[in-house]
Formats: sequence, C-alpha cells, structure tokens
Amino acid sequence: MPETKSLQKQGLSIGKEAYQLLYFGQIKDSLNLAKLAVKINDKNETLWTILAEAQIANELYDNALISLNNAEKINPKMSEIYFAKGNIYLKLSKIKKAKTAFQKGIKIIPENFKAIFQLGNIYLMEKKYEEAIKKFENAIKIKKDFWQAINNKGLSYFELDKTSLAINSFQKVIA
Repeated sequence: MPETKSLQKQGLSIGKEAYQLLYFGQIKDSLNLAKLAVKINDKNETLWTILAEAQIANELYDNALISLNNAEKINPKMSEIYFAKGNIYLKLSKIKKAKTAFQKGIKIIPENFKAIFQLGNIYLMEKKYEEAIKKFENAIKIKKDFWQAINNKGLSYFELDKTSLAINSFQKVIA
C-alpha cells in the first residue's frame, strides 16, 4: 500500500495536470483529473478549488459550489473561494448570496479590485447607485486604468441624472 504522503503528492501532481488541461481548454479531461485528484487527497483546499474551476468550465455550477464549500471547510481564509462563489452566484442570479460572498473575500484581501468591482456591479443592479460609485472608485484607486470600473461609475452617474459626471467618466474610458 502506498504511504499517505506519497498519495497526497500524487494528488497534487494530478491536480496540477488538471489545471493545465483546463488552461488549454480541455475541460472534460480536466474535470475527470480534478475529480481523481480530490479522491486521492480530499484534505487539500487547492484541489477542491481546481475541481470547482473545472466544474465551472463545464457549467456544473451547483457542483462547483459544493466543491468550494468543501474548500472553505478546510481553509476559510482562502479569499479565492469566496470570489469564485460570488461569480457563480452572479451567473445564477443569486445577487444577495453573491454580495455576501464578495464581502467575505474582500475582508480577507481588501485590495482585490476585481471583487470590489463586482460588488459595485451588484449595487448597480440593486439600484444603489451611490454605493456602486463608492465601490467603483475604490477599485479605480487600486487600479488606475481599470476602464470597466470607470465606465460603470459613469453608468451609475447616468442613473442618478448626473449627466456631466457620466459624460466625464465615459470620456475617460474612451481616452
């Protein structure tokens, strides 16, 4: 019988292969390898997140959420888990759950401009335009040339009938 450490190493190696296949667009093969990796080593949160990414690529969102929940049980301080959950919830139109997931991830890594941007988008969907603008501004402070945040800030201003501020934002995006 192989030793536990040897199996764990093999699981990580298979997980890396699964991730590479995913990167190269071989999503079905990636999913199968990721499942195998987790079966070999179900105590590693990274393997669970790789499995979740493969499941997302295969549009198995509910399964991906289960995998991310397993990763969270192992390491609740891994921000990527919450950001991935937030993105899945957005795809599934579960806005409140998405908001909660992004907020948890941002508590761990407050400088994640993409997550802050997504939170701004949620506020925009909820028609909380002032909150959306604050989030977009926070994202822009972190990444000055983040045109998507500048654009959505303009959309928020437009919804508030602040036309000149909206135009100013849109001109920055064009520039």
